[in-house]
Amino acid sequence: NPMMMQMRQRPSRGWVAFSELKKDYDVREIAKDAESIDPDVKALVVLHPKDLSEKTLFAIDQFVIKGGRLIACVDPFSFKDFQANAQQQNPMMQQMGGQAGPSTLGKLFDTWGISFDTKKCVADDKAAVQMRGRGGAVVTDATVLDLGKANFEKDVLTAGISQMIFPYAGALSFKPTDGLTFTPIICTSTNSACLVDATYLQMGPEAIRGQINPDGVRRTLAGRLTGKFKTAFPKGPDWTEGSTNAVPKVVAASEKENSVFLFADADFLSDDACVQVVDTLFGQQAVLRGDNLALFANIVEQFAGREELIGLRSRGPSDRPFEVVRELRAEAEKKFRAKAEDLQKKFNETNKKLNDLLQGCPDDLTIQGWFGSTAENYAHAAGITFVDLRDISGQCGDHLAWSFSDGILTISGTGAMTGYQADYMAVYAPWYDMRTDITSVVIEYGAETIGSYAFFGCNRITEVTIPDSVTTIKYNAFEGCSALTNLTIPDSVTQIGVYAFYDCARLTGVTFPTSVTTISSGAFAATGLTRVTIPENVTKIDYMSFYGCSALTDVTILNPSAVIGDSDCDVFQGCSADLVIHGWADSTAETYANAAGIAFEPLTPEAEPDFVLPANLTAIESEAFAGIAARAVVIPSTVTSIAPDAFAGSQVTAIYGYAGSAAEAFCADHTEFIFIEIDGN
Repeated sequence: NPMMMQMRQRPSRGWVAFSELKKDYDVREIAKDAESIDPDVKALVVLHPKDLSEKTLFAIDQFVIKGGRLIACVDPFSFKDFQANAQQQNPMMQQMGGQAGPSTLGKLFDTWGISFDTKKCVADDKAAVQMRGRGGAVVTDATVLDLGKANFEKDVLTAGISQMIFPYAGALSFKPTDGLTFTPIICTSTNSACLVDATYLQMGPEAIRGQINPDGVRRTLAGRLTGKFKTAFPKGPDWTEGSTNAVPKVVAASEKENSVFLFADADFLSDDACVQVVDTLFGQQAVLRGDNLALFANIVEQFAGREELIGLRSRGPSDRPFEVVRELRAEAEKKFRAKAEDLQKKFNETNKKLNDLLQGCPDDLTIQGWFGSTAENYAHAAGITFVDLRDISGQCGDHLAWSFSDGILTISGTGAMTGYQADYMAVYAPWYDMRTDITSVVIEYGAETIGSYAFFGCNRITEVTIPDSVTTIKYNAFEGCSALTNLTIPDSVTQIGVYAFYDCARLTGVTFPTSVTTISSGAFAATGLTRVTIPENVTKIDYMSFYGCSALTDVTILNPSAVIGDSDCDVFQGCSADLVIHGWADSTAETYANAAGIAFEPLTPEAEPDFVLPANLTAIESEAFAGIAARAVVIPSTVTSIAPDAFAGSQVTAIYGYAGSAAEAFCADHTEFIFIEIDGN
């Protein structure tokens, strides 16, 4: 989500949680394919352990059995991992590896008696957070948890903790296991929580609202496992020939009691959940968000200390490592108050001068000034019409500029557009406050990308001009553009990001470029599409691509081997009950339709023409075939021009024409149509 929670993009300096640890400890990074853990490591933090190999799980297993202390943060849905996968530009998160997905400790959890469903996320109405949803409206998200003292079990670790933020956490449970004891530390409420399908988190809080049905179960979000651990590899790991180390000796069980701390969330340590960077008169300042890092520091301090310290010391939210941050904040607030008093004095003086100047002015007087200025404040206080002179131009990339006039937003220049965010820690596009005034977007030639959330919530945009210099449309770029009705994506575009056109409710037609090979997850979800032809160049149609397109009744898939979604068959879930998928016999389209319970009609290579155009026709205009039920059309050689959207709103999939004709050229440019050559002159 993204929509969901593609959170704010931060510099690749590493998370504050770990940069702060380096002030007190020797912190080193261990590769995710490690075959052993150095014996001098006292505490091991495993963050979002996705797709770990058996040899690495064995290394962790033996580390714990030999007395090493483990802090493991698993996750059914990591928004930071999802964001990194979407952006392909966050080095730290890419170290997590591969495609976005859940994480767990597999065999280790099984042996320790820990259950963790990687397909389920916790929702808790009592701990729900408010954030920006579709069109910029404020919505409540019960899967982003704002936890208070009622959620913390009585434990020395949480004695000084008052608030924690857990985004999209899972749930841990424990089956009694010989020699081990599990102590819940952080839990949901009892009467307001339940589990929801983690797959739908990418669709935003609206998509999971119908699944929230509190079941009276208090679920564990974090807990401590103590006792004598046994190995999950009694016969040793399945050591491969590619291993760099010799097969080690297996230590079967712990000699002494040990402790492991488990979190059912990894993102709670990210800067987005822990630290807020705010702009002040004195530059950017870091402000602590909740007590996530204080609890983490408590656990690390105990686990990296002596055994007898486990369960003894606790660090409250006022302790280091954030003393410096708080001192800076207090100093900034002191300076701000002094500055505010000075500004108020100047404001009062300006008001007096304006009152003197405006005595006897006409009733239809207007005042022009800058947004947020003393002129605006005075106008509102005096009941005078105010005309906003706020910025209607600025930068939106290193070499891109924007300007706004008469409802038209123009992007000019060269290079990549800045990426934005639209969540409860939003970084909106600079034109966001004008979103209800923008009716048209013109992106001039030279722009190479359309940034994430660039036009989020611009619900009056009816048309967008995308030049053939654009190669990438980033995730959620046009989310909530509910007035946009038709769209032509140029052939220069090679990548359409996840949820790029999500919730464009009136988007009824789209022309796919020949350069796109993948339709990303949720890219056209909840749109108004009625008919879609997916050209042969598309090799993958990702999950939920057309989820919730309730008006979609006709889909044609021309690539017989295209990969369509996954085993959940949710690519077209929520579409019209009358949906028919057209494709080649024995194709993946037919297989998918049968598995999803959707009607399927096979295409035939030589479809019989059911509409013949007159021989003296010279041009086919825009939307000429709208509403016509024909599927195969004969175009005479006299036709010399065909509008790009001539067949928009029709059911045409095959075009008969002559070699070298305008019909053949049209099909070459629009690969969603099959060209069938007519013999003769």
